[in-house]
Amino acid sequence: MIKEFQVQNFGCIDSIRVENLKGINLIVGPNSCGKSTLLKVLYAAKRSAELFQRGKNDESYQRLLHKKLRWIFQVDSLQSLIKRDASLSANVQFKADKAEVNFSIAKKKEAPVCSPFFNKVKPTPVNSVFLPAKEILSLQKLVIKTHDLDMEFGFDETYYDLAMALNSPTTKGKNPGGFANSRMLLKDITGGVVSFDAKENRWILKKDGHTFPIELASDGIKKIGILDTLLGNRFLTKSSVVFIDELESSLHPTAISKFLDIVYELSACGVQFIISSHSYFVVKKLYLLAQKNHQSIPIISLDGGYRVDDLLDGIPEDNQIIAESIRLYEEEIDL
Repeated sequence: MIKEFQVQNFGCIDSIRVENLKGINLIVGPNSCGKSTLLKVLYAAKRSAELFQRGKNDESYQRLLHKKLRWIFQVDSLQSLIKRDASLSANVQFKADKAEVNFSIAKKKEAPVCSPFFNKVKPTPVNSVFLPAKEILSLQKLVIKTHDLDMEFGFDETYYDLAMALNSPTTKGKNPGGFANSRMLLKDITGGVVSFDAKENRWILKKDGHTFPIELASDGIKKIGILDTLLGNRFLTKSSVVFIDELESSLHPTAISKFLDIVYELSACGVQFIISSHSYFVVKKLYLLAQKNHQSIPIISLDGGYRVDDLLDGIPEDNQIIAESIRLYEEEIDL
């Protein structure tokens, strides 16, 4: 679990520090405020720590992080990630289970990049994953080919990491209680089962006694199928962190509500979620979950600066998503 972080002069982010992250954490804000950037830099730091000294990998954490940042943000030089009007270096501090990191990216090209001020990273079997806004099942082979064979930028490495995670087949046997129930609830949303057909070498959807190629399924069903697969193949376990960019993308409001019920159940099992969203339905549903379960759910609002509130205390009054829904309601009343 990620416990706290600080990011300075990175991308479009000026400075943000958040402590006491919980099982579910929500990031909101207007377009181009840094939501996806924040998710990705946290994922890069966390995933690099997980790959450190795994198997026969003898690369340093610094080297793993350098490569992960470069391929996630698709840049030839990490200096490109420093905030343009910043006179100083970009700095990231990150504290999680078995990982405590403080690194910088220097503005001067002759200086070393990704310099670690302080790294304490211990090997771990835990896997974290980034779920992008766009679906990946129908693109899985292309994503892997672009990265491994062509070795070209195209799909950022969050897509590649997810494509590789989905390569592991689902295993027989029972999932832990909360995981098993979550998989049942996911199937209720789709009305079917998304799986990889090894014989046909393609993803399929089985629904109502029929089998369809995954290309005929909606992007929302594919997104739900991805999470189900990651639970079924045991890639995700207790203590995993799931980063979700624009959770509401391609999902009907009813599906959003049911999906967040599953997110809450998995968080109760020890999986941490860090979610970005533009959706009123996401904010409102998480608020209701916080109230119903007396659960703290931090909401991090980005808009030039930042502020951190807790949905257990209510929905922030100056939240732009809520403000716009109220404005539209008032506009309707005036008609």
